[in-house]
Amino acid sequence: MSSSTQSAIIWPSAFLPGTTDNFVSNEVIAPSLTPTQIWSLLSDISKWNSYYNNVSSLSPPSSGPHLKKGDTFKFSTFGFPVLTCTVEESVFPEGGKAGRIAWSAKLENGEESVSVYHAWLVEDLEGGRVRILTQESQSGKPAKELAGVKPNKMLLGHQDWCEGLVRAARGEELGVGEKTNLKAAELGSYGEDLWNRYELKRLSSEKVEAQQPKQSSLNSTRYKDQKWSLNPKIDQEEIWSDVHAFTSSVSTVDIIGR
Repeated sequence: MSSSTQSAIIWPSAFLPGTTDNFVSNEVIAPSLTPTQIWSLLSDISKWNSYYNNVSSLSPPSSGPHLKKGDTFKFSTFGFPVLTCTVEESVFPEGGKAGRIAWSAKLENGEESVSVYHAWLVEDLEGGRVRILTQESQSGKPAKELAGVKPNKMLLGHQDWCEGLVRAARGEELGVGEKTNLKAAELGSYGEDLWNRYELKRLSSEKVEAQQPKQSSLNSTRYKDQKWSLNPKIDQEEIWSDVHAFTSSVSTVDIIGR
């Protein structure tokens, strides 16, 4: 039985919206679907990229693709390197209670570190409707940068995810090259653009120090074959020339996130 009172995300204090550097909320209410139909697609990581093309490098938990509390899995999205995520909550929707799933992740990179908490809620509403709510809270300089991008990339991407869930539950497939909210906003592909942009900023600040050979934390390999969707006007050849000139002057290159 559905309730007239809608449920809310349960937040850890460290990720409480309004206290972090970036937060988005997306919601879809769809008719003639059940929470279990949505849950079967959302809780199974192996199905994500069948209806949402802003995910890559998916690596399910060792126990299997269905996410359970305490599981660890990996994936990449929104320009970040591969995230190692811990499932913090996983509650199947039944008995009139909302389904809940949430995971946390952290990328350690000095001042450019970022922490994220992504939560989902799926519940039955009166009249044969299903409500899908997803919210994400992030802290760190990359998160603050992402929050300042217009159009809001994370907001559009998560809307694609919600809409993709509904379509997949109805048996509709995501066509190759099909227009999505992110593509309609001409934000391009979904490579490691945000992280690359931060490394380019660091490159600029470290160039002066490159006159004397020393160990550098710049990861030149991260730039190879990347797509620069955060700012489509960036000249990739010019960037590569800049990166090559810098990295050729140092003796050691550390690999970030290796």
